[in-house]
This record gives sequence, C-alpha cells and structure tokens, in this order.
Amino acid sequence: MTQTTGQTLKAARASCGLTQKEVAEQAFGDASYQSLLSRWEADVVEPSLANLRKLAPVIRLSLGDFTHVSSEKLADALTQEVTPA
Repeated sequence: MTQTTGQTLKAARASCGLTQKEVAEQAFGDASYQSLLSRWEADVVEPSLANLRKLAPVIRLSLGDFTHVSSEKLADALTQEVTPA
C-alpha cells in the first residue's frame, strides 16, 4: 500500500531523528511552522510543492519520493503556498 504524503513526511523525519520543531527551524528558519508540519503529517492539509522543496533536503528525501501524490492533489499544491496560522 502506498503511503500518504503525511506518512512519508513523518517516517522520513523519524528516520532522521528530528522533531517537528527541528525540521521547521531547519527547513523554514521558523519554529512556528511546527504546527503546520503537524497538520501535514496528519494529512489534514497537503504541503505545497514549494514547501516540499524546502522540507526534502532536511529529511533526506527527493521530490521524487512524493510521486504517490495524485495528480489532482499535486495540481492543488502547485497553486497554493500554505503559511502557518
């Protein structure tokens, strides 16, 4: 079974031994992104492609690791940039 984007993010973060706060600080330079990262990992919302580009090197993934995302969801992600609430 294919993992969701959130499951992929969470597994990769865990394999790097990083907390959500650490990933938020390294990828975005701002710990307030921790809450957004939590929502992504829970599959509440999908991260944009721009945000995946920032996350991928921190959690040692490539954008190709997210190819399981449906084309419709990817199109939606390409058109929006989510910022922390």
